[in-house]
Amino acid sequence: MKFHSSIETRFNLLTTALILFTAVGTSTFLIIQEKTTSRQRLIQYGTGIAHMLSSNSEAGIISDNRAMLRRTIKGLSLNKDIAYAVIISNDNKILVNESYYPSVRIPLLSDQSALKKGGIHIEEYTSSETQNSIIDILVPVLTMPPAITDNSPSDISKRDNQSEIIGYIQLGLTQQRIQKDGADFFYNTLLIISIMVLIGSILTLLMTRKITSPIASLVNATKKISKGDFGTQINIQSKDEIGKLARSFNRMSQRLKTYQKEAEQHRDTLEEKVIQRTQDLQKAREKAEAANIAKSQFLANMSHEIRTPMNAVLGMTEFLLDSSLSKEQHGFAHTAYKSAESLLSIINDILDFSKIEAGKLELELIDFDLCDLVDEAVELLAEHAHSKGLELACLVHSDVTKIVRGDPNRLRQILMNLISNAIKFTDKGEVIIRVSNLIENAENAETKVLCFEVQDTGIGLSEDAQSRIFDSFSQADGSTTRKYGGTGLGLSIAKQLVTLMHGEMSIESVVGLGSTFSFTARFDQPVICVEPEAIHNMQGFKALIIDDNATNREIIELQLKSWSIQSESAADAYQAMESLRAAKKSGHAFDFAILDMQMPEIDGIALAKAIQSEPEIADIRLIMLSSIYQVDISAACQEVGIDHFLAKPVKQSYLYNSIAGLMGVPVPCLSRSRREKDNTTNQHYHFDVRVLVAEDYPANQLVIRQILTTLGCQVDIVNNGSKAIEALSDHHYDLIFMDCQMPLMDGYETSQQIRRAEAAANDDKRIPIIALTANALQGDREKCLSAGMDDYLSKPFNRKQIQGILKIWSPAELVYDAEQDSLGNVASTVNEKQQQQSNHHVSTTNETLNPQTINNIRAMDQTGDNLFLSELCEMFVTCSDQSLTSLIDAVSKNDTDSIRKLAHNLKSSSANVGATRLATLSRELEGKARDKDISDLSRLLDKISSEYRIVVQALDRLCENERCEHAK
Repeated sequence: MKFHSSIETRFNLLTTALILFTAVGTSTFLIIQEKTTSRQRLIQYGTGIAHMLSSNSEAGIISDNRAMLRRTIKGLSLNKDIAYAVIISNDNKILVNESYYPSVRIPLLSDQSALKKGGIHIEEYTSSETQNSIIDILVPVLTMPPAITDNSPSDISKRDNQSEIIGYIQLGLTQQRIQKDGADFFYNTLLIISIMVLIGSILTLLMTRKITSPIASLVNATKKISKGDFGTQINIQSKDEIGKLARSFNRMSQRLKTYQKEAEQHRDTLEEKVIQRTQDLQKAREKAEAANIAKSQFLANMSHEIRTPMNAVLGMTEFLLDSSLSKEQHGFAHTAYKSAESLLSIINDILDFSKIEAGKLELELIDFDLCDLVDEAVELLAEHAHSKGLELACLVHSDVTKIVRGDPNRLRQILMNLISNAIKFTDKGEVIIRVSNLIENAENAETKVLCFEVQDTGIGLSEDAQSRIFDSFSQADGSTTRKYGGTGLGLSIAKQLVTLMHGEMSIESVVGLGSTFSFTARFDQPVICVEPEAIHNMQGFKALIIDDNATNREIIELQLKSWSIQSESAADAYQAMESLRAAKKSGHAFDFAILDMQMPEIDGIALAKAIQSEPEIADIRLIMLSSIYQVDISAACQEVGIDHFLAKPVKQSYLYNSIAGLMGVPVPCLSRSRREKDNTTNQHYHFDVRVLVAEDYPANQLVIRQILTTLGCQVDIVNNGSKAIEALSDHHYDLIFMDCQMPLMDGYETSQQIRRAEAAANDDKRIPIIALTANALQGDREKCLSAGMDDYLSKPFNRKQIQGILKIWSPAELVYDAEQDSLGNVASTVNEKQQQQSNHHVSTTNETLNPQTINNIRAMDQTGDNLFLSELCEMFVTCSDQSLTSLIDAVSKNDTDSIRKLAHNLKSSSANVGATRLATLSRELEGKARDKDISDLSRLLDKISSEYRIVVQALDRLCENERCEHAK
């Protein structure tokens, strides 16, 4: 607790404290000085008496006349300061001993420290009996030379050096009188000091009151002003600083009163002006927002409208290029095709920019192979780079996760933009792409942060250009005569996409030396655990890398090192031949060599011929890398004994497989995830199993029944956990798909009861339970597993995902179904044809329905008539009408539990039919209900109702189009 006091109180306390401090200090000094002075006087007095006794005792000590000695000290009894007197011979015998205070102990001479000849010893001690302080003085008795007759102390000191000690005078002085005088002095001093402090305090109070009284008047006046009482005046007539302050205060108060009157006059008109200005600003804001929305919609609509005929232009031009044309006609068509490609690229940039600006661009979240994606992006631009004579190389570090979860299309778009820019602005040298792990202390261990770098040796950028390179419609060279084309949107879009991936993009560049664009991106762990591809140990092999480009050599060295292969490098053919010969002579010959085709002076073909011409090194295996693939080059490589020919930029997997084949190492099999992907894509399986599905929502029941039936499963469906328990008691099931949120008994409790029943039955047989949930939150998977479920499948799901789950958990041996595969191919062809015919119908609902989801639903219908799509849409509308009605009632009652369940169902079914935006709004409503947040529920429900009407209209149009196509 803080102590608050006025200036007057603090001034009084300070002054009083100073007075007390001064008084106490002065009195303490006087008392100590008085005590010290009194003690010194006592010692001087005692020492004089001791010298006198020493002079008078000489004869008595020499003659051993003790009676004479007693008479010498007899008169001392009248002196109250003397406690005792002792005369001692030089052999320490006590000749006379008189104590005037019986309680005081006389110290013996043997107890004293050694004395110098003729010296005086003074010691102070406290009597143990009376606790009195005694000063003990010991003075030697000396013989007097014949020439000295005067017994004065000065004469005694003169004879010290000429005499001998014949005895000692021991005199004890009591300090009782000093202590009594000191006490009297202390009390007298204390009385005087108290009077002085009292007088000083009274004077201080009077002076303080006189100083602080005007200040208090000022304080009271300021309080009145703070309450709005302007014009308050104070009357202080002093001519000091306080008087000046008071006069200034009065002037200020008077001015404030004047300002108050003026403010009151303007206040009435000011409110009207504020209201008018607010209305004007609101109208301007609405106009700006409307203009921005109109601009974004216009860009999006125009981009869509232009892309449709542009696709036809590109397709027809491509067909025209494949036809029989004259050289001149082929040149015209080729120019038209390239111009159309450039125009389509610009349109795509504008479309992406408008989506990002409108906040409508959403990222996918799917599992994909990162290494394959990077290789594909590099491969697509390799021809362009090689046509300019550039080296294009890619390095994905060995510790980078191969399978990640994110948006592969947008990541490819970013990489393609950066790589194509690097190639565009580089006339000679190289373009290098590197992918590495970002070392950081990530709080969320479920994510992985990767760093991508695109480095070139191009024209570089100035600091001014770097500062605006990521701005929209901005380019490094903005002049009308600029050498390089483009809209200036590519990097802006790439940077915003990186931001959506929770990363950052940056640039390092020096004019004339090149640029390095780098960005980070955060990816989730894949949903299904991925087995790493088996890499056989190739330790013990030794390779020689021959390439004139240092970066290429570095990349290949790192790749070989990751496979435990020892390597050396050579920059040209001469170094290579020397290294091969030296290694052979040392007995550690190279097992294989990797040659670059395009090298100065001596190229790869000539080097291979030189190697084959020397028998000592001719047995080495050779791998040729070339930026240009031509049939004649491949044939030339075979003629000179090249074992493998690979085109740059070479994929790590291709290089590994080539080396493994040469060295007789087994080529690794695909990982389980890759096998499942290939099998799911190209093959169809029949699962002879009985499956129980616990799902309460009819539309979801229809979807999963259709998928499982096409996969050969016998399916039973129940709508809650209680019925699932009953079904298990009546039938045997090989697999259970369990929805997590159901009425009466949810999936978690149902799974726990099933596991308890299995444990009670002491049966080792365990039925696999696969969780079905529309949630995709962190911890949901762990919650399902802890409830006794075996795997986790998020909604919406497709046939490929269900087939992958069945392949993992089905107890029956899966059988490849060639007939079904054939039907699947036929259905795929039919669906592809129908998709092409109805692309314009789907694109019109692209903002409402996800085309990919619609195509997935078509793929479930193996008959190819697409009646399943219409049935599913009708089922969705019927169920969702009921859910929406119940949801409106629950929101009106603020029943968060019911809102959460109903929104969850609507989210799941919306995702199943591709209503992505409706699913997102339902997820938001579900989250608010889960958090018991009832704010804005009505507003959010209005959005859901509005979006639902749009979805229903889109589904109606889609189903009508499907029926029309089927009728044809």
